[in-house]
Amino acid sequence: MIAATDSYGCAGLDNKLPWHFPEDLKYFQAMTMGCPVIMGHNTFKSLQSYGMSNGFKGRKNIVITSDPVLWTKYLQPELDVIYVSGIDAAKTAAKVYSLRNSNCDIWVVGGKSIYEAFIYDKDVTEFHWSVVGNGKGFVGDTFIDFTPIADRLGLTGTAHLSDDVYVNLYRKEE
Repeated sequence: MIAATDSYGCAGLDNKLPWHFPEDLKYFQAMTMGCPVIMGHNTFKSLQSYGMSNGFKGRKNIVITSDPVLWTKYLQPELDVIYVSGIDAAKTAAKVYSLRNSNCDIWVVGGKSIYEAFIYDKDVTEFHWSVVGNGKGFVGDTFIDFTPIADRLGLTGTAHLSDDVYVNLYRKEE
């Protein structure tokens, strides 16, 4: 799982990031490139405002939606975007893609309800949490408490990307 918030848990405003830190975006890209990414339908739709109408380029975008019309696109595996009906279907699709692609990592990338569904999921054994803004709070309408997954997995390292961004890495001890 990979996410970004400010120090107060702000993760979004009007279905967008309320900040722009290129170093964090580069980190996200480096970690997720070539891998399946699981997201909710609103998160997928929000990518269009960033010019990404087909989701994240170079990744298999697995979109959880309640719209049954979109589920038929799951039957077209050549697409970079597939739609599934729920968490279990998303995990299955991601595992199949991962196995076919050198066992690459599976990334949960949001939004809030998807993160909350995975916070206690035993299959999530790694979490990259970018904290942005160096203590500055951002105006937002979406706040997420990642403390439960951070506590469950345990902090194993921190990468300082800049004065404004650091990434805490949480990993389950084997």
